[in-house]
Amino acid sequence: KEYKYRVFNEPIIFFFFLDDGLTKNKNKVIRKNPKGYLAVKRQSYEYSKNIKKMIKHGIMYGAVSIFAKNKCWIKNSPHRFLTICLLPISYIVYKLKFGK
Repeated sequence: KEYKYRVFNEPIIFFFFLDDGLTKNKNKVIRKNPKGYLAVKRQSYEYSKNIKKMIKHGIMYGAVSIFAKNKCWIKNSPHRFLTICLLPISYIVYKLKFGK
């Protein structure tokens, strides 16, 4: 929000995707670093443009918060009321996705 963007006409970086990249091992990455994924989900939840994406990110924010054992996740939520409303669904997703 605070920075200006600069546009270039030439490539800045070249990279390639590995066969066993992030999308293939997403659950494994989340289990290894739940607090990092929680930060990503919180930011996605905070800056969601429409209600459908806000609900989707809110559910995952709740599920990952439970998994990461974050004690004050509702207090730190960008949308507290919606987070409280989505709590039952978040708990179900937590149980299904993380199997505890």
